[in-house]
Amino acid sequence: MQYNKFVNILGRPIPQRWLPGRFSLKYFREVSTMVRKTEVAFVPNLRGGEGTVEIRHLLSKDELMGHASMYAHVIIPPHGSIGFHQHVENTEPYYVIKGKGIFEDNDHTETEIHPGDVCVIEVGQSHAIKNPFDEPLEFMALVINERGKEI
Repeated sequence: MQYNKFVNILGRPIPQRWLPGRFSLKYFREVSTMVRKTEVAFVPNLRGGEGTVEIRHLLSKDELMGHASMYAHVIIPPHGSIGFHQHVENTEPYYVIKGKGIFEDNDHTETEIHPGDVCVIEVGQSHAIKNPFDEPLEFMALVINERGKEI
């Protein structure tokens, strides 16, 4: 079945054969590509860390509409890290999906993290994350802007 660039109010694609004269377009909205690949960035020494971190951006800044500045699948290679840094005017939760790592908290407390763990960095707090292990550490990261503060 061939689909076009219109979706119904539930976000489902409309078959091409349904459109010509059968339905009013006021019940449909035009969309850009709804399924696509992630935008991948390889960032060496992120925030002063070690190694090259892979960031798979799920949504662009435009798609986040000012509410957030990043929603991504992040992969820290074995023996890599993201350096200690502060979150100014944003917060960042992590959700660990694979591997294990060491999360350095605002007060420099270190905690081993595993799949299913959530790390929440609040506005004004600092943190780092490192992977001293032999397998990659993978987590979801969402940088949410402080209310009224588009970054």
